[in-house]
Amino acid sequence: MSGLLSPRPALWWRREGRAVRCLLCPHLCLLEEEERGFCGVRLHKTGGGLVSLNDEVLLAMAVDAVEKKPLYHWRPGTRILSLGTGGCNLACPFCQNHALSQWSGLPPGEPFAVKSIADELRRRNLDAVAFTYNEPLIWYEFVLEACREMRAQQVATVLVTNGQILPGPRDLLIPHVNAANVDVKAFSEEVYGRLGGELRSTLRFVEALRENNIHVEVTHLVVPGLTDDEAAFRKLVHWLASLDDSIPLHLSRYFPRHLWREPPTSPERLRNLGAIAAESLRRVYLGNLPGESRTICLHCGHDIVVRREYDVVAMELDASGKCLHCGTPSDIRLR
Repeated sequence: MSGLLSPRPALWWRREGRAVRCLLCPHLCLLEEEERGFCGVRLHKTGGGLVSLNDEVLLAMAVDAVEKKPLYHWRPGTRILSLGTGGCNLACPFCQNHALSQWSGLPPGEPFAVKSIADELRRRNLDAVAFTYNEPLIWYEFVLEACREMRAQQVATVLVTNGQILPGPRDLLIPHVNAANVDVKAFSEEVYGRLGGELRSTLRFVEALRENNIHVEVTHLVVPGLTDDEAAFRKLVHWLASLDDSIPLHLSRYFPRHLWREPPTSPERLRNLGAIAAESLRRVYLGNLPGESRTICLHCGHDIVVRREYDVVAMELDASGKCLHCGTPSDIRLR
């Protein structure tokens, strides 16, 4: 543990003999003393219980367009404070942030308490914070405290997450969150097993967000040879449409990273899958491609939001979110 900041007692675990069982995510890691879980950041401390090693460890901070999360139907055109630490409870060979997800504890990062979030927001004149870059659900104790504190201060919170969490901790956290983008890696338990997770946990996370009236958008990274199976993709689309056919689906183009060396997703493949999704879903967006992205009014067909990369270049909505052309309420949350 050399170089690490002081660990924090973890929530969601139990003793089993001399070992402890982590009850945060589907791995249900059984840990002997000084053993870490699959995520790399939850440790059975000798003489104690389970602790979180990344609690006040800040490894990444930036101010982003909210569209970069990506969130296209929540506060378009605004900026958000983005925070990240280390560790992940998946092991995706194509991980775009593997330096953070595979963090081993060194370098230790900067000490960053929950109270520091409000200071950063005031300094940057922002009113929303996203937990992102690595997997925020295994930053659980910090994120839960932060979301509770931000809600008390009327600051919005966002999760950019893989949704791999058990029902107990999930249901405690979700009511304190304002919006989320959930990465549905594939629609196959076999593929999820190869990534170190389970499909049903991610699906249930999205469903729980919907049940709690929390804004949710879904991302699917199209990785050639792994997550681009058309039959499985059609199942993903049909599942999402069964919840609500206006939930935004972001199809993102993959580029070689970490351990996966397949060529980048072709723009044609991404567009073909986008056309399949559009047969059942009303809000489909293609990511990591140049050009403009448009959101139309579902009533009159006029553009109501136009984006160029991550910048909103036109917005035809009134202050309440109604289309300026026909007066129909849109499915975009401005606040």
